Amino acid sequence: MESLIYLERMFLTFIAYSFLGWIGEVVYCFILDRRFTNRGFLHGPLCPVYGFGGVLVMYGLLPLAENPAALFALAALATSVLEYATGWALETLFSTKWWDYSRYRFQLHGRVWIVNSALFGLAAVLSALFIQPQVVAALDRLSGLGARPFHLTAAVLLALFLSDFALTLRALVGFRLRLTALESFAESLRENLASREWFNELDLAGSLARIRERARADRSALSERLALRLGTLLERSRGMKRLIRAFPTMRSRRHAHQLELFQHLYRRAKK
Repeated sequence: MESLIYLERMFLTFIAYSFLGWIGEVVYCFILDRRFTNRGFLHGPLCPVYGFGGVLVMYGLLPLAENPAALFALAALATSVLEYATGWALETLFSTKWWDYSRYRFQLHGRVWIVNSALFGLAAVLSALFIQPQVVAALDRLSGLGARPFHLTAAVLLALFLSDFALTLRALVGFRLRLTALESFAESLRENLASREWFNELDLAGSLARIRERARADRSALSERLALRLGTLLERSRGMKRLIRAFPTMRSRRHAHQLELFQHLYRRAKK
């Protein structure tokens, strides 16, 4: 039972820091863009990388809280390794670079940047001194209500987290399929001289409007099929908007051009 409670406290700490990290990302983006952006990898208000970082620091490095310099250095190193590993894993699984620091000095493969590492180290020190005591106090208050409420809270949050994670994986698979579908659609038109009159890769929404008008005018089966195909593609790609806005510097290794077209589409829609 004690081991279960220990794991539940660790998981709830993960949720707490995932949520706090999400708030920090949203506030940062709001300062830059003056608009709300869900910066989480998941649909809900969580950034798991911050949760894992929080657990790593608070359960592994917290004894160093009395030595802020050592905590800063080790936390900066540990969270940078975590960020690098996360970036590498996502690139390997989905052939997509979700964030890219390549334009900055003192970065490594675009996955980690010394300024971010320093900020993570500073955040770890501040969290150990000011936030973690509040997290511990909140968990103590919850456990003081009894074992059942504590277990129920952890179970409900775990179910919600796993559900969101599954939906996100589904969206990521769909993301890649949409890129492939756009590549296939453009390729099928590339040799068609007539398509140049209405299809413009940099104006996908306008292209759909023009081909629908063409289909209404000539009522040909080909025009109707093209309109349906492009319309379905754009309709199903709406789920990509959140990820594109959450990770504006993302790059695809296999479908770089198609991703840029969708990024252009949603940048135009935002204006």
